Amino acid sequence: MASEPKTLALEWSDQDKLKQLQVSLQNSKNWLLIPTPTPYYIDTDSGFIGLIDSEFDRDWILSLIQTSAFSR
Repeated sequence: MASEPKTLALEWSDQDKLKQLQVSLQNSKNWLLIPTPTPYYIDTDSGFIGLIDSEFDRDWILSLIQTSAFSR
């Protein structure tokens, strides 16, 4: 099922002396990146698929998602 585009958000989190950049999508708690040339997502709760509204390309988004936490 298709859905409206969702905005990508970036936020720093602090946990157990570690800092990590969290990547989230507007109104989606559980989602996966579909790394097509134009990045899409699948919301794993609803099953909806839609475009990710971001200035970043798919490779940059994938890099952000995969970046490990680091010491503060």
